[in-house]
Amino acid sequence: MRVRRKVAAAALAGGILAGGVALAAPASAISKVTCPTPPTRAYGVEVSTDYGFNACYAGSVGAATLNVSRVYLASSQWNYATVWFVGGYTKLATYSSVNYNVVLGHTVTVYEVDIT
Repeated sequence: MRVRRKVAAAALAGGILAGGVALAAPASAISKVTCPTPPTRAYGVEVSTDYGFNACYAGSVGAATLNVSRVYLASSQWNYATVWFVGGYTKLATYSSVNYNVVLGHTVTVYEVDIT
């Protein structure tokens, strides 16, 4: 009987530890990915600058912090997303984009991308 209790206690402790590890997993599942060569767009969210730098993010629901200035275009091929920039934000649906030079008359500094 004692062996059975010890095995049960060990199994319970293992389950508690496994649950603790699962709870400690990161809340954000979005990550920076390599951008494809233009004119192909990323399967995720892509921000493009007027000096040739592109930043691409993909994954499931989550947020990515960035600091990219002179962004003229934000696009999403796959995800719904919110692109936060100094002074506001833009919501993107799948297969959509926004050209800040056209909409606002200037480029923006993007500081966060949320995939929703």
